[in-house]
Amino acid sequence: MSKNEKPKLFLDWKTGKRFVLIGGILVSVAGGGIFAVQSQANAADASTVKSAFPTPPLDTTVNWENNKPLYYEVDQTGKEHPKPQLLLGDGVTPSWCLGLGIPLPNNSTTAQADESNKLFAKLNGDQKAIINNVAYLGRKEGGLEGYAEAQHAIYLLLDEAGISVNQAKDVVVKSNTLLQDANKIKDGANKLITQAKNMRKLPSFNNSTIELIQGVEKTVTDSNSVLPNFPYTKNNVDGLTISTNGNDLKLKAGIKTKHGTINNAVQMKNLDNNIPDNYIPWFIFSTDGDSTGDKSQTVLATQDPSQAKTQFNINIIGLGELKVTKKSENTKFDASLMAGAEYSIFYKNGTAVKWSDGQSGYPISVTNGTKANNTNAVLKVGTDATFGVKNLSNDKEYYFVETKAPAGFALDETKHAFTFDENSSFNSATSNYHVDGESKEKPTGSTSLVKYDADTNNTDTQGKGDWDGIVYGLFYTKNDTAVKWTDGIKSLPIAITYGTKDNDTNVELKLDKDNKVGVQNLDLSSNDQFYWKELRTSKGYSLSTKHIPVDFTGKETVDVSTNDFGNNKEVQNKALALQLQWWKAQDVNGSLTGLDGAGFTAKPLEGTKGKPVTVFSKSTTDANGFTKNGYTIFDGKANTDAGNASPDGLAWGDYEIEETTVPDGTQAINPFTVKTSVDVDDKGTPKSYKIVIQDTVTGQVISSSSISADKVTDNNILLKLDLGTITDKPTEKLKPTIQTQAHSKDGDKVIQVNEVSEKTAMYDIADFTNIEKGDRITSKLHRLVTDKDGKVTSDKVVQTLKFTADDETVKSQQHRFDTTADTTKDFDIPDGSTVTYVFTEDIVDKDADPDTGKPEATHDDLKDKNQTLTVEKVTPSIDVEKANAKVPDAGNGNHTDKDNNIGVNDHDTEDTYFEVKPKAETKIFFRGTNNGNEPLNHIKIVDKTTNGSVNIKGMTFTYNDKKLTVNKDGEFELDRKLLVLQPKESVIGSGTLDALPEGDLHGDKVTIDGIGVYSKKHVSDDDKWYGKVDEKPKSIVEKITGSLPKTGEDKAALGISIFGAALLGLAAYLKRNWIVSTYRKKVRKIRK
Repeated sequence: MSKNEKPKLFLDWKTGKRFVLIGGILVSVAGGGIFAVQSQANAADASTVKSAFPTPPLDTTVNWENNKPLYYEVDQTGKEHPKPQLLLGDGVTPSWCLGLGIPLPNNSTTAQADESNKLFAKLNGDQKAIINNVAYLGRKEGGLEGYAEAQHAIYLLLDEAGISVNQAKDVVVKSNTLLQDANKIKDGANKLITQAKNMRKLPSFNNSTIELIQGVEKTVTDSNSVLPNFPYTKNNVDGLTISTNGNDLKLKAGIKTKHGTINNAVQMKNLDNNIPDNYIPWFIFSTDGDSTGDKSQTVLATQDPSQAKTQFNINIIGLGELKVTKKSENTKFDASLMAGAEYSIFYKNGTAVKWSDGQSGYPISVTNGTKANNTNAVLKVGTDATFGVKNLSNDKEYYFVETKAPAGFALDETKHAFTFDENSSFNSATSNYHVDGESKEKPTGSTSLVKYDADTNNTDTQGKGDWDGIVYGLFYTKNDTAVKWTDGIKSLPIAITYGTKDNDTNVELKLDKDNKVGVQNLDLSSNDQFYWKELRTSKGYSLSTKHIPVDFTGKETVDVSTNDFGNNKEVQNKALALQLQWWKAQDVNGSLTGLDGAGFTAKPLEGTKGKPVTVFSKSTTDANGFTKNGYTIFDGKANTDAGNASPDGLAWGDYEIEETTVPDGTQAINPFTVKTSVDVDDKGTPKSYKIVIQDTVTGQVISSSSISADKVTDNNILLKLDLGTITDKPTEKLKPTIQTQAHSKDGDKVIQVNEVSEKTAMYDIADFTNIEKGDRITSKLHRLVTDKDGKVTSDKVVQTLKFTADDETVKSQQHRFDTTADTTKDFDIPDGSTVTYVFTEDIVDKDADPDTGKPEATHDDLKDKNQTLTVEKVTPSIDVEKANAKVPDAGNGNHTDKDNNIGVNDHDTEDTYFEVKPKAETKIFFRGTNNGNEPLNHIKIVDKTTNGSVNIKGMTFTYNDKKLTVNKDGEFELDRKLLVLQPKESVIGSGTLDALPEGDLHGDKVTIDGIGVYSKKHVSDDDKWYGKVDEKPKSIVEKITGSLPKTGEDKAALGISIFGAALLGLAAYLKRNWIVSTYRKKVRKIRK
């Protein structure tokens, strides 16, 4: 660069860094300024460079005063060289000699700044910088002593570098020198050298990588003790703060600072930030035009110390910790109940955080709770209801989600997002930025209810009662509204644990086989009070409107089967009870007198649980204090005294009460029954109860009561009945009645063809009233034949059945008469006639003469449809079908089928013959079918050739895959017995048609015959089949020529030939089959 060129300034617009020096302590914040970069030059523009001293003149002189040496340098030869102070032409800027013993021509020698000075060029960069630093320190010290110390030090450094011609060996002062202390000059020179070299020394952390944890201030001490030499700092990192104090460097990274290693993160130097990195602070002057420094002295001037720069990297560690506290949405449930829940931590993209994802030296670890997975960050909540981790990389986005709910709580499926930023608190104990999280849990409840009998205190029922159809509903206590199935948590809907659903909207359940109902997954977050309520009861039990409270307190244990807080209940229902009382009396001369001591036993009938209850008539005192005899009561005390459970009376059921202890001189009353029944709705819920008390001997109904089921809501006393006074039996017997229902074997009123046999089963069910033991019943079976006009042409009694009523008949008031009849002749009747079988019955009193006694009741209406069975009419029918390629389907039969009725393989007419391949056999198949409703026998199949000379041979037939044989009459036999073909059954046959001559039309007809097994009617059917091998095709000319009439042919033949030729002439345009068919039809028409 020439003397007249000005330095060029380059600004680093990319980084935009700036350095700040405040109050002697350096503070650097990224983004504050930039370094200036300048090309190598001897001088800098004063407008851009802030130097310690002004820029010296570049084209000047070197001046000194004669006879005013500061001291003398002694070289290796002992020669003494006077050393005056040298100033440049501006009279201010000191300059120093670089060649001991090299002369200056005069005391105002010209000097030019010279980069090419060969003497100075022999030094390396560091040597140049140290010499410059000595000059700078000497100039900074000021005064003659500072100058002299610097000059001597420069000579020593040049000697050290090995480039000096003469070496400085000592310093001496004389009387004429301005300085008088040689040792001070030498000591000062050594100090300057030490200081100058130290100014080139870099801090101990130069080019190292310093690890920083965000949020933690770190102090790095310069062990080289040169940090104060570098007051200017360039910070290249956002969010990083830097300060210095002596040899201590303090660094602190904020949460926004980028993670990882940042190279050249911080640069520090000893010069102002406006001085460029390649700035040269020294000026070399060649004097008197000598660039070699050999002939004329080379001098050096400076305005700044030599530039020194240090830099280091930083490795940013950003740590984040999460602490989550779990809470219950219902404060009744303590936080300690959250223990055992598990949470997983994920990155925002759904990838699981792993324990190994931690930054080097800072593994992700548990702070609260315990580790639940050795690979992924899954934590188990502790008893303090918290979990937490530390050392997450805080520059990422996360979420935590519950992956296992604590016992008794629903899974929180919410993805709880969290990040770390400047608003996050900082935990100095863990060096982590801290985020708190919260997860609220919904407690869930299960409740069940088991129903017991209030008296047995278990699930055993009493009397005729059962548990079928009992329904309970679950309700909210606060508003008495029904709990709905949809009230559950979305991810955990209300589900049934016991019982079966009875309502698709509300939680209503029917008891299961163990008498239980129950649900799980109730949301207890806002509602924790419920009650069960009985909505429908069963037969024999009262309906209770009592609320069974289900209040969750948070103290419940978790039901392991449902993983809910369990609240299980028991409920008891009272069995319905009957109380009966009467007055036992005896007839004394027409007066009824109460009689004590008569014993009565109520014996449970079949289907009624319980032990017999015995009571005795006794005396009692009425409301007026009068004593009355004969009081008899079946009440709760009598029931429990007998060992039964209900303290309220006889359990609802059926009983027979008889007098088991008869006082002397009296006659026991007739036993009577107490029978109960129930009327239910379409869901089996009782609507009303009926109680009938009836004399078992006379059949007299003593009492009949109907009670609405509403009466036994919250009340189990079904009936309290006073039967009045019971004395002797009634003297008049009630007349019996009889009604019957006739049935064929399969339960209907039609004797179907498949039921016809010599012993066709049929039966009649007779229903009685007032039938008594010993009464004689006669049942007759009539066979009636009625003609087409409705007139009975035959009435014969074919069976007579007799029966004497027994205890079971009296009890059930019913009897079944089973019999058989020969119905095989019922089809051998005139056309239009009908056969029916009619049952009639009569009852003769047990005390009447069995042969002459007049019937007390009859049921003998021969037109009564209830006691009539009709014999189904037979319609025999048979069908045969014949086809090639496969076994044909069945047709309608009895000669009713149209030609070609079964499709593609049916060739029933000459015009629709099958085109047989030349020299090929044809397989022919047959199907004979009974398509009527009567079995057929005497079945025979005959096939005859109707056209051509070739017959079907090798015909065989099977029935149910068994081969059939033919008897001498040509009829089918199976296992040497005449085949009986049942309705819908078939015989299958096949045969082979040998190869047909070319042009020969083959035709055959198959016929099938059969006879109805019962009707003896003959039925038959037939089917045809045609086939032909077509002639070889002829040319049009041949066909026309062959069709022309020969001599002697008549006009008809001529017409046929002409017409045939015309048709053949159209062969090029028409399909062959159509031609052939049309031709055949026209020929037959002409011949006719």
